[in-house]
Amino acid sequence: MIEERELLNLVGQELANASGGNENDSLESNRQAALATYLGQPYGNEVKGRSQVVSTDVADSIEWIMPEVIKSFTQNSEVVTFDPVHEGDEEQAELESTFVYDVLMKQNNGFLTIHEFVKDALLQKNGFLKCFYEEDKISTTESYTGMTEPEYNVVTSDPMVEVVERTIEEQEGIPVYDFKIKRTVDSSGVRVLCVPPEEFRVNELHGSLDLSDARFVAHVQVKTAGELIREGLSKEDVDSFPSYSEYDDSREYRFYMQGESVDPGAPVRADASARLIEVSECYLHLDMEENGELQLYKVNVVGNTTPTKLIDYEPVDSNPFISSTAILMSHKLFGLSIYDRLRQIQEQKTSLWRSILDNLYLQNNQRTVVVENQANIDDLLVSRPGGIIRVKRPDAVVPLQTPSLGGDAYQMMKYLDEV
Repeated sequence: MIEERELLNLVGQELANASGGNENDSLESNRQAALATYLGQPYGNEVKGRSQVVSTDVADSIEWIMPEVIKSFTQNSEVVTFDPVHEGDEEQAELESTFVYDVLMKQNNGFLTIHEFVKDALLQKNGFLKCFYEEDKISTTESYTGMTEPEYNVVTSDPMVEVVERTIEEQEGIPVYDFKIKRTVDSSGVRVLCVPPEEFRVNELHGSLDLSDARFVAHVQVKTAGELIREGLSKEDVDSFPSYSEYDDSREYRFYMQGESVDPGAPVRADASARLIEVSECYLHLDMEENGELQLYKVNVVGNTTPTKLIDYEPVDSNPFISSTAILMSHKLFGLSIYDRLRQIQEQKTSLWRSILDNLYLQNNQRTVVVENQANIDDLLVSRPGGIIRVKRPDAVVPLQTPSLGGDAYQMMKYLDEV
């Protein structure tokens, strides 16, 4: 039987060698560059006093593609359509189609999930969905006043209701109840989540878009202590987990690139339930009994590349991850994004656009050749329409002609648009 320390080491090795979210991973650099390009951020080669405009072809193309793709999933109240296999299966197939639509679109905020999934694939090589069944119970507190005894009995007869407080007063000889209850609702069901690409891990050199047979996959998240307790872990165990306080550029870039403050080390609140903890939900094949037979296990650990604690583990039938990519590359999980295809086009158009604007600026505000000591330099330093320049002789100031770029630049811009 594999010991806990050995299991932690195995999981840690897989996490350390996995592709998908490590800071030194080329995939992470590509994702950050893709988002920067999508946002039209400066390239870093801008020159003061010259045009600094940035073309937004990647963003324009993705936003043009998105509606058509989303519409194919959401129109006609169907996400997928099941076909009847045998005669008489028509009603069952229709029921299955409706059921899948209800589970995804109504129970799992399907529009937002699909939107994120598709946009991740278009912009950041791959989108990832996590589909699983979750057992969950939610407790809410409700207060009632002025209730009669029959009404009180109806409310409290629910086996999922616990009376927390109760007072009874007589009004005209009739008992009136004021009470507070805790209602526990079973919200278990199928969950469909879009996993941020930077939180997903997969073993290196996985050669297929299909993740069902991957040697190792994982979902690395930062959760609060309160969330872990709600998921069923004991408070004592959660209190023993180390806090997450390191700055991780691979996780926070989505926020700071759009001007949001990023301070992952600061707690959300002062209370212990808001303490941040990094956890990894891993799926890998293990020979737990050391008899030569591999079985797929779900292993939850605290930490990432160097896990510190084993939370739990259990055998499972399959991992819950599904992936998609904009441009499929044979025998690879990670395909090509719209950014990968249009990056050079956007850079070329940006360069052309800046050149055209600089040329127009210089034609509207040309440089000037001045004969030394024959003109008032202060007059020349202030450029305004109709301004006076004091000179000692007529040819003391001569405009330096800036040739127009002509139609070639505009033809090139049109060509790049067509590409």
